[in-house]
Amino acid sequence: MNKFGSLYVDVDSFFHRMNPSVKLIIFILWLVAVFSFLDLRLSSALLIFGFMLLPFAAIPYKISRNLFAAILTFNIINALFIFLITPDYGVTLSNRDYVIGHIASFPIYLATIEYILTISLKYLSLLPLTIIF
Repeated sequence: MNKFGSLYVDVDSFFHRMNPSVKLIIFILWLVAVFSFLDLRLSSALLIFGFMLLPFAAIPYKISRNLFAAILTFNIINALFIFLITPDYGVTLSNRDYVIGHIASFPIYLATIEYILTISLKYLSLLPLTIIF
């Protein structure tokens, strides 16, 4: 990474040769796919597909690891805040109130855990294409 924090690496890869307007269109379509659905399977598939595309960009891991760490930290903090502020939001979305345990006197709902996992995967699925483009 250069002194300004850019992720750009000048290599000859498929994505580096791609027209910038095509990159922008693909990224916008990816964003629409990520944020249009609240589905764990779709977010997982996009995350896996995005990580499968990373080797084609020829970006060294040491350059992108700080971004990986920042997004993972954001996801952990976001998950904690969702759980602390709205621990029953997953129940509101899914109308399922299956309690899997308690922390102190607060119930832990399976639907809320699924919601937190889905939201976290949504943010993570944006990471590979953000690094590539």
